[in-house]
Amino acid sequence: MNQLKEAVSVFTSSLSRVCWCFGPYCFANGEKLLKQNQMNRQLRKRHRVIWFFIAASIPFLLLVSWLLIPQLEPVKAIAQSQPDVLPVVLKTSELPHHYEANLRTNNKGDYQLEWRSYAALRIPSAVIYQLKGNGKQFLIGRIEARGIYRFPVQKDGISNDFRFQLYDFIHERVIDTINIRL
Repeated sequence: MNQLKEAVSVFTSSLSRVCWCFGPYCFANGEKLLKQNQMNRQLRKRHRVIWFFIAASIPFLLLVSWLLIPQLEPVKAIAQSQPDVLPVVLKTSELPHHYEANLRTNNKGDYQLEWRSYAALRIPSAVIYQLKGNGKQFLIGRIEARGIYRFPVQKDGISNDFRFQLYDFIHERVIDTINIRL
């Protein structure tokens, strides 16, 4: 009990040294004193003018800051340049998914894979490889969203088949394999 009384007396003695100021009065050592620096007419006038200039400058500064924001060109999607469409469709693959693969050609013996995506792919990192008869793979392009994509391809010297593989390079898995037989 004595320790509690000592703690309270230490707290009250240290509290009495601090001046607590609330409202127009100060309380120091238990006495109620009137504050010396009260707001008079001149101080009120100066206070009003300062707050008026602060309030008037805020909309002006907001307008200036809005005008100083640089006008950047909006970000545009990167568009791949599409080669010209070859006139003859040799073969169309019948795929049960939301895409279709057409093999096109012209009189000169050039070949083109035309990829039509009817819906956005669920895999945003899809690329197409052409598989050759000797086991090699050649990257021919990337499929991003729905639309028509055209890629030049070369005929395999070993067989008359065109084999393509849709591959997800982030998850490192084969999505689909397409065989087009002539």
